[in-house]
Amino acid sequence: MNLSESYKGRMMQLSGILSEATNVIQYEYQVRDIGGDVFYKRASGEVVWHFTDELDFLKNSNTKNVINWKKPKDKESFKIKQIEVDQELNYKNNSLETYKRYLENVCPSTFKVEISGDSIKISEL
Repeated sequence: MNLSESYKGRMMQLSGILSEATNVIQYEYQVRDIGGDVFYKRASGEVVWHFTDELDFLKNSNTKNVINWKKPKDKESFKIKQIEVDQELNYKNNSLETYKRYLENVCPSTFKVEISGDSIKISEL
């Protein structure tokens, strides 16, 4: 059976397409509930996730390429401090101490607030 040159050329093109199809990047998908659904995708084997839209997710995801997301546990190790603010504290006479007390009340308990010269220093414990 003799094949025409044009037929051989078309077969070569098709075989090239098929071999390129095996090199197509495979993606993994994930949905995270962060106050609503947020869609992510990454190339297989990568560590970093990238945002994608719902349409891309619905079009290209399947049971084999969807990675389940486990919501991280909330950190319960620190709480907001409630330090009683001296009502006699006068902002005009002692503004740094007033701001220090305010910051102590809004910073988590894992932070230390102190006056250092003419500024306030906040550091981790």
